[in-house]
Amino acid sequence: MINVLRSSSFLIIQKFIQRALGLVSTLVLARLLTPEDFGLVAIAMLALWFVEAIVDAGTESYIIQKKSVNESELNSAWTLDLALKSIALALLLIAAPIVAWFRDSIQLLWIISATGFIVIFGMLRNPGLMLLKRQQRYGPIVKITVLAKMVSIGFAVAIAFIFKNYWALIIGQIVFEILVTSLSYRITDYRPRIDISNIREQWSFSKWLIPKSMLGYFRNHADTLVVSAFFQSAALGAYNNMKYFSSIPALQIFGPLVEPLHVEMGKVSDNLEEFKYQANLTMKVLTILVAPTVAFMFVNANELVAFFLGKQWTDYAYLFSFLSVSVLSFILISQSFRILMVSFNTKIIFLYELVSTVGIVILLLFASGYDLYVLVLVKVLAELIFAAALYLYTYKKVFLCGGFINLCALFLSSGVCSLSLVMLRDSIGFWDFNLVILSINGFFSLLLIIFLFSIYLKFGLSDRERALLMSLVGRFQFNIRK
Repeated sequence: MINVLRSSSFLIIQKFIQRALGLVSTLVLARLLTPEDFGLVAIAMLALWFVEAIVDAGTESYIIQKKSVNESELNSAWTLDLALKSIALALLLIAAPIVAWFRDSIQLLWIISATGFIVIFGMLRNPGLMLLKRQQRYGPIVKITVLAKMVSIGFAVAIAFIFKNYWALIIGQIVFEILVTSLSYRITDYRPRIDISNIREQWSFSKWLIPKSMLGYFRNHADTLVVSAFFQSAALGAYNNMKYFSSIPALQIFGPLVEPLHVEMGKVSDNLEEFKYQANLTMKVLTILVAPTVAFMFVNANELVAFFLGKQWTDYAYLFSFLSVSVLSFILISQSFRILMVSFNTKIIFLYELVSTVGIVILLLFASGYDLYVLVLVKVLAELIFAAALYLYTYKKVFLCGGFINLCALFLSSGVCSLSLVMLRDSIGFWDFNLVILSINGFFSLLLIIFLFSIYLKFGLSDRERALLMSLVGRFQFNIRK
């Protein structure tokens, strides 16, 4: 258990450092490069991720899940991965001129071809890393990954500062792969060799993972694919960056925040009333925190984009404003999925993923005939409707009652907070400094969190929920005084 906890700590640290470095580098590069630069690289990465998805055999999952692994099995897994990624490289080089012709951009021919180096160094990575993971020895892996990330960011920023073009982004990715692959042979003594003796066994494990990987690719990148097909590179680059920044609160704050609450739900799944109590309490806590956050992002999109990314991105601030509403969809979907997983209704998750992906893609294709403003509005509203329907269905299926009150509370709180911030913004419109406006609105958003907490404490919580929250507040105040 100690090894598991130590390994988990290493992985958490690695993810936090990588995300923090990635965020800082993107903020710096966004001020040095243009939306079109980001758009060209986004198209190249879509092509790269697609060819990788269609040859993803789940080699690491296969090795890690086995009870024991011998040298022949590890070498065979590496050989199969080498063969499949060689196919991916060939497909990528074939796709490069096709995509360049479709987009009428000769730059894409060279950019997509250059991403082939990412595939090459990725497939040459030492499979001994998988042995380290089996042994729960994540320390060396975390060290080389973080080091490679820091060096690659340094290269990317330096190139962007000197040449101010898209090659900064591509070379940064290539440098990262080169360093990780090179260092993988320093932290382990294992040396792979070609071996096909156990390929058939692994293929029986992996053959169904490839279609799953392809479905996951289209589900995660459907909107970006539509934007790349029907809009200019600058619009795609702006959309990609705004989508990334608007998702930060969901992925970096609310996701980790509610994970302990989701764990608690799993502990009481056998008691339906207790399970429902945990689910309701989680949703109420999320509403108190999420509604003011989404409102702050929605209302202050222009100031946030200008302050963090630079004025060259402000023409696309409306994308950030709309996409920030997707945080509400994220909360509803993650809450629903957790309830369904705990209650062993995973088939519903698959059906939702399939139906919602197909439905949203159809709507996006229809909206692509209009401008980007309409397309993003359609995407956000469609996601929100699908997410709300899933949440209501999940409550009806698992708890035999609707979650309509929780849903209304989330939407109403978000609307009231947004209206309050709009009124505040109008009253301080004479300020010209983005930092001043953001500071005032940020402070007022904190007051809105306190206000919502007080409203829930007075009217929206049961006695048990009220006692629990007051206990948590008391512990927090005690820790502050200490």
